[in-house]
Amino acid sequence: MDLRGRERLLLRESVAIVLQDVSKDGRILITNQNKRMKLQFRGKGEAAERELSGLDWSLLNSLSDDGKLVAYSETGEGSGPESLSFLRDTSGTPAVSLGAGGYPSLSLDGQWVVSFKNSAISVSPVGPGEAKRIAFPGFNVARAGLLPDGKTLWFNGNEPNHGFRYYTTDLDGAKPRPISPEGVRTSRGLLLNGKYLAGASGGKIRLYPIAGGEPEILKGATEEDRIAGWSTDEQSLFVYFRNDMPAKVYRLDRKTGQREPMMELAPADRAGVTFGFSGIMITSDRSSYAYSIRQELSELHWADGLK
Repeated sequence: MDLRGRERLLLRESVAIVLQDVSKDGRILITNQNKRMKLQFRGKGEAAERELSGLDWSLLNSLSDDGKLVAYSETGEGSGPESLSFLRDTSGTPAVSLGAGGYPSLSLDGQWVVSFKNSAISVSPVGPGEAKRIAFPGFNVARAGLLPDGKTLWFNGNEPNHGFRYYTTDLDGAKPRPISPEGVRTSRGLLLNGKYLAGASGGKIRLYPIAGGEPEILKGATEEDRIAGWSTDEQSLFVYFRNDMPAKVYRLDRKTGQREPMMELAPADRAGVTFGFSGIMITSDRSSYAYSIRQELSELHWADGLK
């Protein structure tokens, strides 16, 4: 740009570039930036983690309790203007696209995956079959899933001029029935073999019984805790603080609030890792886990001949 404000293009690249310095002879220092969300997985008996990322922003949303399937969404450059949902076998076979939609959630039996876009919820079979789309006009959906009976949907969302809360409905689109008060944001969703929905409200984590009744306050949990799963005997939940590195996962007793260290997680390559963990998920027998983590890498270049 000259002193009159006239601009002249010197360099265009297909990746994000940042000008760092310019020398008197016209050479420049630039960095290109590569931002990714990586999906890491470690299965039963495996010695190390494996990467199961698809495109450039693979955000883990669900892990089947047998550790054989992950469902994740893509929202980076690779997915284009819309969020896309994917299902992948953890053996490493190619991912299956579920189309446009966000935050896919696997049913507890691993036979169905639920995603949503705006006010519509999609239910897709893991194997052959047709997907079903159920519209809920006027609702804003934030998370959704399927209860163990295979017939009842749950979702966290809100209506105009109302706060977020949990609802249940059916595959035919019956009028959603609220099962929590307003002001409840989803906190991991379905828990303890489909008996509760976990929500954050008033600085506390509460377990809302799907069958009805008063919510259970998760003793010993803090506002910063995130839920990673539950124990096989359903007496404990696995919790962590997302910004620790490595992530320290604790076993939290539901009744006493006592917590004990369970495991520490961190990627083997920590270069450029920022912003902590996104969605650690652990199977109830603790044999498998998965998580997503953000990584930002830059390369420094010098260039000349720009005129």
